Amino acid sequence: MCLKGNCDHTSIGNVGQGHSSSGAKAAARAAGASEASPAVPPAVAPYLESSRSTVDWNAQGVWPHHGDLKEEKHLECRAVGCRSRFCKHCCVSLGLSLRKRLVPVLQTFSALMMVTLTVDPKLFGSPVEAYRYVREKRAIAELVRALKKAGHLRSNRYFYVVEFHKNGWAHFHLLLEAEFIPFKVLCQLWGRNRPKSAPAWGHKYEESLAGVEPEFGTCRISVGKFSGGAHHAACYATKYMVKYPEHGFPQWTFDEMNAGRRIRLYQTSHGLLPGKPSSKNKCANAEEESGVAEHSADCFCDACRAGEHHPTKKEQRTIEDRLADCGTRAAVLEVTEVKDETGKVVRSSRRFWRMLEITFAQACVVLDFQEVGKRWVQLKEGDWFRLVATRGHTPSVIGGGINAADVARFAEFDQWNASGGVI
Repeated sequence: MCLKGNCDHTSIGNVGQGHSSSGAKAAARAAGASEASPAVPPAVAPYLESSRSTVDWNAQGVWPHHGDLKEEKHLECRAVGCRSRFCKHCCVSLGLSLRKRLVPVLQTFSALMMVTLTVDPKLFGSPVEAYRYVREKRAIAELVRALKKAGHLRSNRYFYVVEFHKNGWAHFHLLLEAEFIPFKVLCQLWGRNRPKSAPAWGHKYEESLAGVEPEFGTCRISVGKFSGGAHHAACYATKYMVKYPEHGFPQWTFDEMNAGRRIRLYQTSHGLLPGKPSSKNKCANAEEESGVAEHSADCFCDACRAGEHHPTKKEQRTIEDRLADCGTRAAVLEVTEVKDETGKVVRSSRRFWRMLEITFAQACVVLDFQEVGKRWVQLKEGDWFRLVATRGHTPSVIGGGINAADVARFAEFDQWNASGGVI
């Protein structure tokens, strides 16, 4: 409230009516200070988990570096992952990618709080029955709608992740755009999802609920306010996506997926996360002129590879087979790294180059690579030729062995790196 007279100004945005001199002077001083010295970019909070391929930059999108930048190219042999969130290897990169998409969205929230919701096991015969009920009834979406209608939310936007207990029962961590939600109201609205086939609850929310079984499930306000802002909230929520459960996932989740039913480990309100840019059927080097697209010789789009053989759709495998095959196949990637004068990598990108017909373990034997647990290896001079030249002892990588395009590509790498690659 304003301290001068009986003015009812409640925010700085109302300066301009009544006494505006002090506010205008303060705004002028702030503007002068911003012009005199550039704003210091906010410090980037560290990840809860680190990744080799993760690089942080400041809020303005400027990469920190020292001196001139130098671009280097090389090839990298990498184990091909299964890209499943149920895989202990792939869940890390997928979780970090989800976190990166979630942070800028949460920065638009005016307030953030997290609640944890469970389901009473006595109401259902099995964990899978309870999970199906919550999904089919859209229990969480209806809870958010009811909270917004009651005036406790600032918007209908939400994000939740699923965490499984050791006994196989699921509970849900829900991020909401809210500053305060009465606990009894939260319990009452969540209790509306009690199955009609279950016995009547027989209690009222006006009385004390201490020691009383929940109507549908327990509610807990996990975090009333995130001191670290959007980044803290995103890290807190996605930590269940990044870390593989110590006890693993319950067997019924695999049975559901093998039966063709999808198990979602996270869910958002409609349109919360921006869509990923799709590169399918597009050429990165295409330049459309008068409706005609020109493609380079090293392009891998569908148009440039139209004459190649496309394998038919394989028989559907079980999720267990998919996880077991994670890391067995091997691919070669073209890596471009931008380094500063100190040798620090400030930007990197990877592009698919070739798929090997030998496994990653066989490639490690050929390359004499013995680091256990590492799923990638940088190819040095001659390594690619060792992979394709031992055709009589290991399967051929490319049907025709070494071709002119491979030799030209390696010559291009050597010439680029030898010239300094200053950009």
